[in-house]
Amino acid sequence: MPGRELALLTEGSIELFGLIPRSSNQTFLVQVSCGEDVGYAVYKPEAGERLLSDFEPGLYRRERAAYLLSESFGVLELR
Repeated sequence: MPGRELALLTEGSIELFGLIPRSSNQTFLVQVSCGEDVGYAVYKPEAGERLLSDFEPGLYRRERAAYLLSESFGVLELR
């Protein structure tokens, strides 16, 4: 993970903008800031998961895995 994004996600402060509608679980748009650096992210808390019959609990882990995989292929660009 590039340094900027890692600092934002591990050290930044999160401001909740709102719930993203029509998702199967609670999904939020957030603004993350660390010093002068600001970015946006999608936050899917484990506590907001609704159990699904076709997936094990812990869907947020799958989201992280998808991010890491796309980054390893170089197809992810954060703005």
